[in-house]
Amino acid sequence: MDLKVFDSLLEPVFVFNEKLAVVYCNEPAALIADQSLRKILRAAPSFIELVSFSESIVALKELTQLSDASPYQEVSFMTPSGKSGRAQIAIQPLELQSGTHFLCFFRDVTLEETLQKKYRGELQQKEDVILELQKAKAQLEDYSKNLEKMVEERTSEIQKLNLLMKGLLDSLAQGFLVFDLSGQILKVTSKSCHRLLETEPAGQPIWKVLKLAPEKVEGFKKWLLTVSGEMLPFEDLAPLAPPTLPHSENLEISLQYFPLRDSQKQLIGVVMVASDITDLVRAQKQSQADREKVEMILKILEHKSRMSRFFAESNELMASLQNPQVKEHTSEILRTLHTLKGGFSTFGFASLAAEVHHIESHFPNWSEIQSLRAFQDLKDEFETTQEELSQLLGAHWKNEQNMVEIPRANIETFLTEMETKAPPLVELFQETFLSRELKEFFAPFEKLVCHLSQQENKTVLPFLYEGEPVKLDPEMYSNLMSSCVHAFRNALDHGIESREERLACGKPAEGQIRIHTEILKDQLILEISDDGRGIQAQKIRQKLEQAGQAHHQETEEQVIQHVFDSQFSTKDQVTELSGRGIGMDAIRAEAQALGGTASVRTQLGKGTTLTIQVPYLQSFKKRLKSLQSA
Repeated sequence: MDLKVFDSLLEPVFVFNEKLAVVYCNEPAALIADQSLRKILRAAPSFIELVSFSESIVALKELTQLSDASPYQEVSFMTPSGKSGRAQIAIQPLELQSGTHFLCFFRDVTLEETLQKKYRGELQQKEDVILELQKAKAQLEDYSKNLEKMVEERTSEIQKLNLLMKGLLDSLAQGFLVFDLSGQILKVTSKSCHRLLETEPAGQPIWKVLKLAPEKVEGFKKWLLTVSGEMLPFEDLAPLAPPTLPHSENLEISLQYFPLRDSQKQLIGVVMVASDITDLVRAQKQSQADREKVEMILKILEHKSRMSRFFAESNELMASLQNPQVKEHTSEILRTLHTLKGGFSTFGFASLAAEVHHIESHFPNWSEIQSLRAFQDLKDEFETTQEELSQLLGAHWKNEQNMVEIPRANIETFLTEMETKAPPLVELFQETFLSRELKEFFAPFEKLVCHLSQQENKTVLPFLYEGEPVKLDPEMYSNLMSSCVHAFRNALDHGIESREERLACGKPAEGQIRIHTEILKDQLILEISDDGRGIQAQKIRQKLEQAGQAHHQETEEQVIQHVFDSQFSTKDQVTELSGRGIGMDAIRAEAQALGGTASVRTQLGKGTTLTIQVPYLQSFKKRLKSLQSA
């Protein structure tokens, strides 16, 4: 397996052997470890030397026993350089030519929180400075009213104020400076100027600090002359000054300009504010990329057949670009590139379209080696895009051009007519094309349980399916299957305990939900079980007592069935997961609608099982009879 497949992932990925020596990591992983990617790959350090954790990673202790991906485990981490945060760790075996290795997904969950804290802190800091500046401005206006009488009295206070202003400016993350109408920068500058402008600006000409090319200096001087003459409002002229500044560390430096006036409102200089907007620009670019991706997905879903056909044709066009005699087919290659660019643009593949445009612009001047290398890079990105589409749309999306959508009602009408002519074919058609496996109904619920378990500080293993595999007709069973989401939510909320509580009870830290299916005499028996704390019959009796409902003559098994009562819940407060008393009632109602039943059984400290028994109407013929009788 080529580990470069993980290079494009945004999440950190480590690959190490049984001795935890790191043999591969991608760029995000190197950033997490605060080391260069080349250094890590060359030194092959131990994984636990790169990152230390606040608690032991279960999967690391059981590497040799791992046969599948471990559940995500959230822990605090710290690097040798002192960087810390929270991360979700999952490890799975990975077979390479050199033997068994282990793939570690390192999901950093602190980045968003860190950025938010940073932005809130900077915003608060700026607001505090603005407030202080407003106060200082008010004080200066008071001083100016009786300046002649107050000069001697206020001299010391003004000096203190100047010190305060200097301190405030130096405390800001922004760079502040003032240049006069000749372009000379005054002595008062903020400390951040040195970092943002990469020079000490005081006493220098402003155009030198702005790193203007010689041919642009005269233009700036003319702008400054126009500003000093105030032939136009300053607000109209300010946008004509350089808006950004190049930086050796590729920071995005934004420049803003404000007029500085004396007490007679005469312009005496210009205040320039330099701000590091790197994070903002990055966020804007990411937002734009996300919007483009959404637009691309919408176009794909709207025109799946056309896109499938385009990609089939594009694969042929890509193959034609691999001709080693490229210079002999320049016109043909340019037509091919133009066709590809138009198609990529149509379906929203902006990066592919941009790369084709780049090749199209430079291809005539390239050597054959350069051209073939560029064509190969384009082909690699194109194949990566197809793999991503397979993950998004399924493995068969390329065959979409050959598919035809037919309303289900038309199919059923056809099958009704076929029932008298070829009953076995109708049965086969129903099972093959109109039925879905049980796992397909429950797959979204497994993702939901995984998401909610993280919020509840619980760990739940993947669903365990047992018994006979069954296929169900969505027309008959989709409502029942959808209602089962309440069973999984209850299992997580009421049943499965926290990691600490499970360990204290001698249970594995991870909870387990089992799904057992069985076909018995044309009856589908579905059991959903958890290995949690079970249901306390006494607690249900207390709730019944509070509601004034008779229960003394009922056995514990009968009492437990009250969980199916409408608006009955053992929760005292409504939460996101449960507490409204409608989930189990919905399951029973859907089971009864199919002519079936629902019941529960429980064992304290061991777990709870929901049993649903409904007619197994697998065949089209039986389903028709059921609908007719209803």
